[in-house]
Amino acid sequence: MKTWFKITNAADGGIAEISLHDEIGGWGVSAKDFVAQLKTVSAKNLRVTIDSPGGDVNDGLTIFDAINAFKVSGGDVDMQVIGLAASMASVIMLAGSRVKIAENGRVMIHRVTGGVYGNADDLAAGAVLVKQMEDRIIAIYQAKTGKEESAIRDLMKADLGTWYFGQEAVDNGFADEVMKGVSAKAFKPAWAAMFTMLPAALLKDFDNAPVNMETPEKINEQEAEAVVVVETPAAEETPAVVAEPENAEESAEVVAEAPEAKGFFASAIAAVTGAKAKDAEIVNLKASLALASQECDKLRLDNATLKAKAEMVDELELEIEKAIASAKSASVQAAEIAAAKGFVETPENKLPAVEDDKSKVITRAEFEKIPTESHAAMIRSGVRVVD
Repeated sequence: MKTWFKITNAADGGIAEISLHDEIGGWGVSAKDFVAQLKTVSAKNLRVTIDSPGGDVNDGLTIFDAINAFKVSGGDVDMQVIGLAASMASVIMLAGSRVKIAENGRVMIHRVTGGVYGNADDLAAGAVLVKQMEDRIIAIYQAKTGKEESAIRDLMKADLGTWYFGQEAVDNGFADEVMKGVSAKAFKPAWAAMFTMLPAALLKDFDNAPVNMETPEKINEQEAEAVVVVETPAAEETPAVVAEPENAEESAEVVAEAPEAKGFFASAIAAVTGAKAKDAEIVNLKASLALASQECDKLRLDNATLKAKAEMVDELELEIEKAIASAKSASVQAAEIAAAKGFVETPENKLPAVEDDKSKVITRAEFEKIPTESHAAMIRSGVRVVD
C-alpha cells in the first residue's frame, strides 16, 4: 500500500529514521497506522525528515503528540526540513528536540480550514471545533517561537499564509539552525492545487526540478501572474538560479526563459485550474442539494398541515357521532320516563313535531289544549308559548 510516511527502526543506541514525504492522511493511511509503527521503534533516538504540504489536522496533531511523547520519555528527536513543511507539517516539526532546515527549505503557516454540512447547530459545532484546533496550533507555535498570540494569529491570517525560507525560519523562531550546504527538495507540482498561490521564491528550486517535466511552448503573462506572488525572498546564502522578479511582468519573462520553470508552472497552473473547476462543481452540487432540501422541508410542512387538518376532521366527525348518540339517548330516556308515568300517546295528547326553531313556538291556546302533565316536558324541550 502506498503511504506518506516510512519508519526504519534501529538497534538500541542507533538512530531510527522517519520520513514524512507527502500529504498527511492521504491514501487512506491514518495517523493511527503511524503511531502503531512508532511504538515498535526500540531506538532511543529519532531522525525525522519532512517534505510535506500538510494535510489532515486530526492526524497531524496525533502525530505531534506521539513524537512529543517519545521525546518526553527521554528520546532525542532530530527534525530536518529537507523540502517543505507547510500547514500541519509545520506543526509536526515542532515536536522535535531541535529543528533543522535546508538552506532553501520552506515553512508555511496558515489558518485551520474545514467544512460542515447540516443545520445551524451542526455549523455552530463545526466552528467551535475548528477554533479549538486553531487555538491548540497557535499554542504550539507560541511555545516554540516565543511570539505573542496576536502576532501568531496575524501571521496565520495572511491571505496566502506566511512563508519562511531557510534562515528566515530560524530568525522567526520556527527552526533552530540551517543545514549548510543542503539544498531542499524541489516543490512537487502536484501539490500546487493545495495552495491558493505560491511565493515567487519557489523559482529558486528549479535547479532540482525534474528534467523530464513536460515543457509547453508558451506561458503567457496572465498565467504567470496567476501563480507568482512576490513575497519575502529567500536568504542571501540560498543558491539562486533565477533572479528575483521585481514585478509580475518581469516574472513572466523569467518564466518564459527557463524551460524547467515553464514546465513547473504549466503543471502548477493545470493543477490549480483543475482544483478550481472541482471547487465550482462542488459549490453547484451543494446549491442543488440545498434547493432539494428546501423542497423536502416544504413537502414535510405541507404533509404536516394536511395531517393536522385530517385529524381535525376526524375529531369533528367523532363529536357529531357523540351528539347524535346523545340525542338518541335523550329521546329513549324521555320515552322510558313517559311509559313509567303511565303516559300513553293518543291523538289528543300527542306533542307537536319539532322540526326547527320556528316549530317550537306555539300559541297559548294550543298550549292549553295539551294535557297538563306534558307542560313541564314541553318547557324543558325549549317550546315557547306566545299569546
